[in-house]
Amino acid sequence: MKIVKYITKILILFIISINVFASDNENKIEINSNAEAFFLRSLDGESIYFSRELKEGNVILLSFFATWCIPCNIEIPKIEEISTELTNEDFKTFYIHVGKPKKEGNYKELIGKMKDRLLMTQPILIDMYSKVAEKYDALALPTTILIGNDAKIKYVHVGYKKGDEKKLKIEVQKALGILDTISANLLDMIQDSVNTETDIDTLSDFEKQLLNIEE
Repeated sequence: MKIVKYITKILILFIISINVFASDNENKIEINSNAEAFFLRSLDGESIYFSRELKEGNVILLSFFATWCIPCNIEIPKIEEISTELTNEDFKTFYIHVGKPKKEGNYKELIGKMKDRLLMTQPILIDMYSKVAEKYDALALPTTILIGNDAKIKYVHVGYKKGDEKKLKIEVQKALGILDTISANLLDMIQDSVNTETDIDTLSDFEKQLLNIEE
């Protein structure tokens, strides 16, 4: 029985690790297409009419996540860093929790625990029935979608590996007009040619990530 349990754990780790290292998966949302309007309530009970948000002319980042999603737990602190750094810009971030947490219990409480653990400061919206995720083809998690101040999709990324946040930051700065196209392209080239960031490359590191995730 112990051998069976051990093999089961290894299989689970393997399956999850595929998700952790996934990136650049296909997404059907087209760049420069119009962002979809929607209505959701936040974790705090606030009503969010996204059509109003789109009319305000901010650059908006939508981060689709779930409490059980390992790469989401790793990516979110990176998004927090970007959001905090750009506090004084016309930039907003919305986290969108897709579906109900898989663990039984009060789903808002579970999301709240994740919020506290990851020090999430940006609004968390509840997409309980995954309707907004379907609109944005964001059923594979994590998915990040950047919307420009013209309410059009500027950048889409599915999955997360270490270093993806650098590309995301460049795209946000481009959308805000902080970086011109030439500078952004140069930064992209440098990032591609100098591989200073690597994926989580040992099982022990990965296990530590698992141990730190509570629902």
